[in-house]
Amino acid sequence: NYEGSNGWQVDSFVTDAANIRPGVNEVLDQTNNVKSYDEGLYTENGIPYRAGFVEKENKYYANLVNSSTATSGEVVFGDSMTGVKGYFATVKMSTDLTTNAGGLEVPGIEAEITALPTDNWQIFAALGWQNAEYQQLPGGCVTPNASLAAYDANCNIAEPKRSPHQTYTVGTSADFTVGALTLTPNVMVRYLGAQYPATRNQGYDGSVTLINAGVKLSTADSQWELNLECKNCGDKVYTQSFLFTSYYNLPMTYQATLKYRFGG
Repeated sequence: NYEGSNGWQVDSFVTDAANIRPGVNEVLDQTNNVKSYDEGLYTENGIPYRAGFVEKENKYYANLVNSSTATSGEVVFGDSMTGVKGYFATVKMSTDLTTNAGGLEVPGIEAEITALPTDNWQIFAALGWQNAEYQQLPGGCVTPNASLAAYDANCNIAEPKRSPHQTYTVGTSADFTVGALTLTPNVMVRYLGAQYPATRNQGYDGSVTLINAGVKLSTADSQWELNLECKNCGDKVYTQSFLFTSYYNLPMTYQATLKYRFGG
């Protein structure tokens, strides 16, 4: 077992050669390669299984199957196994082709602007542009591709996941005095360009515009504060992630919070 990311595979597992008894040649044990957590995934009758590492309590485990030939006099596994066998093993691991997809080039531009037309009014805006592309990809893609992250099912170069070409955000808030209270409405609009939320061009998302809005009512000393919020006010639907099926964003939600700050 090991702790870390889920992209590691076992390339080689070989024990030191050992003398069974005088007059018997040295033997060693070895096991088949162990697929990573991602690349060992397969389905049978619609149920997902793992052929390599499995995850439990933030660790990854795998059963090792001895692929060497049993030698006379050797302690082997079976119904009538007796004895104890200990050994040192050399294990070679590497990141799989899903994790080590190749190079990635991401030229782009980001800009943020904040303006204060008056002491009580704020406007902010942000924009991002990028053109992410895979570079120096590994070969060996075979259709239908279901393992190499940088290729689609037809072995065409895929778009890097969650890499929209454009993102734009604009928002504003303002303070209004109402007697001894301050009323602060706010609104934010965000545009996300088209993208793939998963590797291998899975789960295509068209562009989407999201709106969040709210209003805050607070006392002059900010000891009391009431917030009313609306998130995804337009009730837009898009795929946040994809694994066999689409997992969608939260629908339109409302939230109310009341805060009281103790002390001075």
